[in-house]
Amino acid sequence: MNRLPRRAALACAFMLFPGSVEPVKADVKSSTKRGAAKPEGTTPGKVPALIWVWLGFAVFWLAVTGIGRLQTTTPDVPAGAPAAAALTTYFNDQANLVPPDMAARLNDALANFERETSNQIAVAIYPRAPQGAIETFTIASAEASRLGRKGMDNGAILFVFVAERSARLEVGYGLEGVLTDVDAHRILEANLVPTFAKGNYTEGLDTTLGAIFVAVQDAYKSDRMPGRATVFWRQLRVEIPKLLQQAWPTLRGLGLDARIAISFFGGLLGIGIWDGLRQFGRLVGNLARGVGNLAARRPFNTGMESVGLESVIDSLKVFGIALAFIAGAAGLVIVAAGGAFGGAGALVRW
Repeated sequence: MNRLPRRAALACAFMLFPGSVEPVKADVKSSTKRGAAKPEGTTPGKVPALIWVWLGFAVFWLAVTGIGRLQTTTPDVPAGAPAAAALTTYFNDQANLVPPDMAARLNDALANFERETSNQIAVAIYPRAPQGAIETFTIASAEASRLGRKGMDNGAILFVFVAERSARLEVGYGLEGVLTDVDAHRILEANLVPTFAKGNYTEGLDTTLGAIFVAVQDAYKSDRMPGRATVFWRQLRVEIPKLLQQAWPTLRGLGLDARIAISFFGGLLGIGIWDGLRQFGRLVGNLARGVGNLAARRPFNTGMESVGLESVIDSLKVFGIALAFIAGAAGLVIVAAGGAFGGAGALVRW
């Protein structure tokens, strides 16, 4: 008795809404055959990419620890003794020999001299001299700073060591013809020695740099200056290796909690960047496919894949922050081109 009203109701529903009953049967049959639907994007037995990234971090930290234990310790350097390193500004006063306003004025004068003549002159003042021969230190510092243009080598650095009352003018290959050893010694003896002996350090630096400017200002002309992009790239080539070298001791000294935090958040950030790159690749592929569709007189979006623009934008933000950091770090170095030094110059004592 109960089956007839039910069949009648189904028949009426089919007549009023054609096709509304049969798909339900098909869905039921298909669902019974296939069983429960599997989440999209999952593959049975496949390890998530994030796990592989974290495993990579674990291997990296193990390598850092192992290499750190294998490395031999370096001998201690006496307190205050400088180490040869690239200069970070035109005027470097680690001994606070002159007032800050005078240091800023001299730094600006050295920067303007480079813009006008293409010659790079710098000053490095240290509280005390390094271990070993002063000439060895000044040449190593000059080579690390790479003042002067590559192939022109038109750089010079005035080194001052306060405790030892010594100064040395290191001259690049390109300026040896206009600033010979005799000229360098004469300039230091005439301008730096008498004023420094009286304690007039500001006057001594001002007159000594003025004499150097006069000696080399016509060596090269400003129209041979490299472009800004070239200068920036050369700065990066010097600064990035230095940053990596400074980062190594920091990595070795990190504790377990810091390493776990870096691995966790670094893995998430890496996955996000990778997804942004994938989405960007899809975007480029879609544009190429769209051009092909137009050429074949098909609709522009035929065969295109979906693109997550939010992921692309987030990745671009991360790259922008990284580039800003690198640009800021490179801006701390005045190196422009990789000039070479061969030991020309003069050493005096006051």
